[in-house]
Amino acid sequence: MALPFIAGLVVGSAVAVAFSKRDKIKDVLNSKEVKCVINKGKEISKNAYEKINSEVADIKDSLANITKTTKADETTLKKTTKRTKK
Repeated sequence: MALPFIAGLVVGSAVAVAFSKRDKIKDVLNSKEVKCVINKGKEISKNAYEKINSEVADIKDSLANITKTTKADETTLKKTTKRTKK
């Protein structure tokens, strides 16, 4: 029951500390090292996104080929079944 109250105190305290040290936080976020780390993170996420998209495309192609093969096999099976029934 007291958990939301405690969580509110923690968040409120964090906001108050961040507000009182906003100039220092701004300087840190504008530093060259932080920008470099952010750019590396963006590059890594972009590469991961491209890799996942290419793998998904490969899987879709494989599934399309499997579906075509299965349909062709079903058609062949139906034709053979009709011939053997006569």
